[in-house]
Amino acid sequence: MELTKRIDLNLGYTCDLACRFCYYRESRRSPRPKRRRDLTTTEAKKWLRFFRRRGLEAVDLTGGEPTIRGDILELVNYARELGFRTVCVITNGIRMAEDAFCRRLAESGLNDVLFSLHGPGPEIHDRLTGTEGSFAKTSRALENAAGLGFRLRSNTVVTGVNLQCLEETADLLHRRGVSRANFILFNPVVEARNAGGEIAVRYREAAGPLRRLIEKQEAGFERLTIRYFPLCLLAGLEDRIVNMPRVQCDPDEWDYLWRSYFRRSLPVWLAAVAGGFFLHPRPRRLLRLNPGTALRESVIWSIIAVNFLRGAPCRRCRLYPDCGGVWRGYAERFGTEELRPA
Repeated sequence: MELTKRIDLNLGYTCDLACRFCYYRESRRSPRPKRRRDLTTTEAKKWLRFFRRRGLEAVDLTGGEPTIRGDILELVNYARELGFRTVCVITNGIRMAEDAFCRRLAESGLNDVLFSLHGPGPEIHDRLTGTEGSFAKTSRALENAAGLGFRLRSNTVVTGVNLQCLEETADLLHRRGVSRANFILFNPVVEARNAGGEIAVRYREAAGPLRRLIEKQEAGFERLTIRYFPLCLLAGLEDRIVNMPRVQCDPDEWDYLWRSYFRRSLPVWLAAVAGGFFLHPRPRRLLRLNPGTALRESVIWSIIAVNFLRGAPCRRCRLYPDCGGVWRGYAERFGTEELRPA
């Protein structure tokens, strides 16, 4: 089993949009607590060196919105100088609508872009981003990036607002040259717990549109995936779903061993590494794995224990070790009765 060698570096939470599903929307409206302040250039470079020394080969610079930083070109260039083969920005595309800025990113060494696009037109996308004109700029950014030869990927957050136009959104992404499209179920966690009722969508309501999306649109992409969705509700399409237990085997996902180290204090990280051995649903499996793989699976199951819930249907389901249950915030809002154990 080959593990991912990609990592994300969260540079901070400053952003130029106000997406209605954002996990940190309220924090952006008030002074940020210290733990959410943006990294300095020196700190960002330190972490890039740290990740590279641990053999990671691809880095996604994320936020917030990384392209609004004054040092983003310097950080992209520095990452390439360190030997990262792939340097990506995860972006809403607003700044990349500027032709000259897009070219400077390419000249600095950027070769991969993960765009956020949440609808097939301005009515849906701008409504979700809370910013009029954002769709037009993101569309322009996609054209600019395609013209410069970047590898293009996309994230679309699936909500009650855009649920019925997922196929049209995928069609647009395909026409813009996106090779990998991820459709991510809205998760009512952190500050997004308070998102309005039209944002949250029930799994059973999303299952039909997601199935049609895969059946009609996946041929247009190198890969089309659904993220964070119960396997039992898309029977026969389980291999199109990327849930927490599977992320380490996806080359476009992140190494959660070192991601957790970056995001947590050392004692908490060590507890997660150790605790996962006892929380893993197949502990004997860990003993058969090489140490690196076992450590990563251990961390994943610690994260699942904290953030996910195993409802009564999950306890009877043979797919649970590949699924991990449902987000706690979702279960608290909707329950788990709609799940169907395999």
